[in-house]
Amino acid sequence: MSFGSNTYDARKVDATSASLVLSSVQQQEFDNFQRRFLVVQLLATFVDFLQGPYLYRLYENYNYDMNDIATLYLLGFCSSALSSPFAGILADMYGRRLGCMTFAVLQTASCLLLHYPSFALLAMGRVLSGIATSFLSTCFEAWMISEHNRRSFSPALLTNTFSIYVFMMGVAAVASGGVAGLAQEQGGVLAAFDVCAAAALGLAILIPLLWTEENYGRGRKWESGLRETLVEKAPTSIVDPSLVPAAAPPSTSPSWVPDSPNFLFQKAFPRGLLNILEEGKRDVVWLGLTQAFFEAAMFTWVFMWTPSLDTGEIPSLNLGLVFATLMLGVMCGSSVFRILTGGGGEGKGWKGGGGWSPETVLRGSLALGGHICTSRSSMDERRVGVLGGGQLGRMMAEAGHRLGIHLNILDPAGKASPAGQVASTSIEGSFRDEEKVLELASISDLLTVEIEHVNCEALDAAIAAGTPVQPLPQTIRVIQDKFQQKVYLQARGVPLPDFCDVPTLEAAYEAGRIFGYPLMLKAKRLAYDGKGNAVATTKDDVAAAFEQLGGRDVYAEKWAPFRKELAVMVVRSASEVRPYPVVETVQKDNICHTTITPAQISAAASKKAMIVASEAIAALEGTGIFGVELFLMPDDSILLNEIAPRPHNSGHYTMEACETDQFENHLRAVLGLPLGGTALKVGAAVMLNILGEGSTAETKMMMEKALAIPGAGIHWYGKGEAKKGRKMAHITFTGPSLFEIQARASAYGLLASFSLAPAVGIIMGSDSDLPTMKDAAGVLETFGVDYELTIVSAHRTPGRMYEYAQNAVQRGLQVIIAGAGGAAHLPGMVAALTPLPVIGVPVKSSTLSGVDSLYSICQMPKGVPVATVAIGNAANAGLLAVRILGSGQRDILGKMEGWLREQEGQVLVKAERLEKNGWKEYLGTPK
Repeated sequence: MSFGSNTYDARKVDATSASLVLSSVQQQEFDNFQRRFLVVQLLATFVDFLQGPYLYRLYENYNYDMNDIATLYLLGFCSSALSSPFAGILADMYGRRLGCMTFAVLQTASCLLLHYPSFALLAMGRVLSGIATSFLSTCFEAWMISEHNRRSFSPALLTNTFSIYVFMMGVAAVASGGVAGLAQEQGGVLAAFDVCAAAALGLAILIPLLWTEENYGRGRKWESGLRETLVEKAPTSIVDPSLVPAAAPPSTSPSWVPDSPNFLFQKAFPRGLLNILEEGKRDVVWLGLTQAFFEAAMFTWVFMWTPSLDTGEIPSLNLGLVFATLMLGVMCGSSVFRILTGGGGEGKGWKGGGGWSPETVLRGSLALGGHICTSRSSMDERRVGVLGGGQLGRMMAEAGHRLGIHLNILDPAGKASPAGQVASTSIEGSFRDEEKVLELASISDLLTVEIEHVNCEALDAAIAAGTPVQPLPQTIRVIQDKFQQKVYLQARGVPLPDFCDVPTLEAAYEAGRIFGYPLMLKAKRLAYDGKGNAVATTKDDVAAAFEQLGGRDVYAEKWAPFRKELAVMVVRSASEVRPYPVVETVQKDNICHTTITPAQISAAASKKAMIVASEAIAALEGTGIFGVELFLMPDDSILLNEIAPRPHNSGHYTMEACETDQFENHLRAVLGLPLGGTALKVGAAVMLNILGEGSTAETKMMMEKALAIPGAGIHWYGKGEAKKGRKMAHITFTGPSLFEIQARASAYGLLASFSLAPAVGIIMGSDSDLPTMKDAAGVLETFGVDYELTIVSAHRTPGRMYEYAQNAVQRGLQVIIAGAGGAAHLPGMVAALTPLPVIGVPVKSSTLSGVDSLYSICQMPKGVPVATVAIGNAANAGLLAVRILGSGQRDILGKMEGWLREQEGQVLVKAERLEKNGWKEYLGTPK
């Protein structure tokens, strides 16, 4: 399409405008002006839209989470909003063409900053981009309109220019999406921004070449001589006399013209607002509010569209193409709007009439959009079919009751199953029976599972019959075969123990030769709670272990000498993957017996665990909750053990401890409802599995004890006979800290398997320091704080000291108390090696009585802080450690407050006795 005379007929202007007949010279002059404006404006539009498709993805690639990305987007939106009122005024003062060039330069800079993953630089880029957007929205059209009027072109011709501009803006937007997608495919996610930077730089060069004239706002440079210029130089046939400004009358009042930057902050805002209110332009206020709400909705969409589309099911989704398609839809919407409102002229509206009013069409559009967004079936009409009726299905049904969702259960025990007792409908039958699965599907809107050992072919048949299944059958297939699960995850970069297939006994021996012993052999299918695992301690055990697993469908894993077993529940919707907190699991007879939240590991290890779990689930397909079991290795690395595509034993604590429990979030995810929060809403939680003890009465005794414990939540599964080792119930203990939970439960003989990691480490260079350092231990015992006490010499065992300090965080220590010899090397070196607070205790020596140690501690180099309290006073060091712990644990702080009151009471008693009896009797001095 050309922008010359073929684009429009200047003679066919709006009937309300003056009829103009332009000569070929005049037509050419207007065409040249219009062409130069459109080329620049459309390139600017192209540059602006080019950043849209891949910005969120780029931030994700830099490993920023949604909150960080939201902050970056918010910075851009806010900088645009705050700079918008000033951009136009600055352009009026210093030139609109210069403002347009400023847009190009700022946009170039913002794109270049995207090459750096630093949050500060990315934030700076967003601020620059927001300011650039303000110049885009205020300067380009203002330059064109001002220049149009300066040249005395008729206002009727503006309509034509804007019509072409609006259409071509859509074309530029569509093109930007296509170019961004192509650039990303060819050069990676940064390539689109490199193209944008190059285009913006080209725009900065093009503007002064095509727009040779600068113009300003009212009162600047051109206005005073405009009348003479127009009258003397403009062709008479194209001049509209009404556009020539009259000479300004003399005025003694200050001009509104912004002649200094001070005007922006002291006059522009209040004066503009007063003008609107005083002149009765309330409609402008309402229009502004409407536009603000529209912009808010649009910006929310801009932020959310990438994560919403990024389901993981189509990892190579071309976001640029999606963006281009969207922009094409916008163009179509504009055309429909024009038709419905009769924008094409008389007789060209809807059904040949004048069309509806814009307000009517907009109201109808909003109503239609709202209906589409909320047309999902209401929650109380939806029926979820669950394959399996155990305790997981039972707790899922209880969550469904809260959401108004009906659950239908398929289980061999039917209504007698734990889930069948509380579900809306129960079907008695095997969840591996295709006929029964299809029967369940026929009365359900969606199928899900509470156990992975199901018939996936039956699930495929249910999908073919029109009932969706989540998680997807192909995901369940991958997880059912643990060897294929490992192969699948390894191909996607998930860290795993070394493994190999062992189809024969000879292959098992070869695995032992390669991996060494002990060697873990595992059944590929139908393995859970330790069943399906066999350990070959030596080569002599391989044959027996192999036969124990049936002699086929076996694979081998290299022994993982983990420090702790961890687990992370991860919920996945169509657009988002959310991990729950990391839990530490304690196994008993290969069954999860206790879970501890938060896990007693370093913050770095916890973050790694959440990342590994999230990336593993992001690599799968479908929605729902997933249980991810992990190993914490001695070097603080994380290895994935296995995944369950359903609620998991290690996630039971979420029912009392998290914003949304795993069962409710599973239903939300599979039904496409918004996910609930996954954060802890309590300080800590410990879940205790109640296993059968041989009789129901004996099994219930632990639950009866828990009734008296504050913060204990009890869940009975409704099973029949309490067989030995059968999962009958669980109890979740919550409290402000693990310390408090242990104190509460141990008082009733519960949580015997649960032990806290020591919170304080007491170290000294020699046993000769023990008479001094024992006082710190005594104080910690008084407050019930777990500690460890050992000898670590900075001079005689430097390697041990280094290892102790480096691993202190990993082992759960929170404070270190170190005895200080003459040079105070031990506390100083430990403080240099650990991020934990270190309290040095100057030990009295036979020569300088500890003063040398005190001076050494007080002269630690900058950046290596060591606290100290008093020479030889380890008790005060213990008290300081308790206070440090109390700053994050209210229960410990409460004990410290009680201790202080006790100290106060002791002093008051002594004071009263002294005042009453006098000092001689008080001291026992003879009168």
